Amino acid sequence: MFDFFGSKLEVGAVVAVTPKHYRGLALGVVTGFTPQKVRVEYENNQGHTIKFLTPPDTLVRKLW
Repeated sequence: MFDFFGSKLEVGAVVAVTPKHYRGLALGVVTGFTPQKVRVEYENNQGHTIKFLTPPDTLVRKLW
């Protein structure tokens, strides 16, 4: 699968995500794949780990 800019997504990749009910971006980690979506987890500002599914074209992989 590929992100918004066409970079290959793989398990362990750090990505920028737009979490539900957030006004900005958060850094998350790709933890897996389904046939059409990507499993991502990130830590919110209260220290809780949030896991969710999202289409791959909503992510931007961190390349540096």
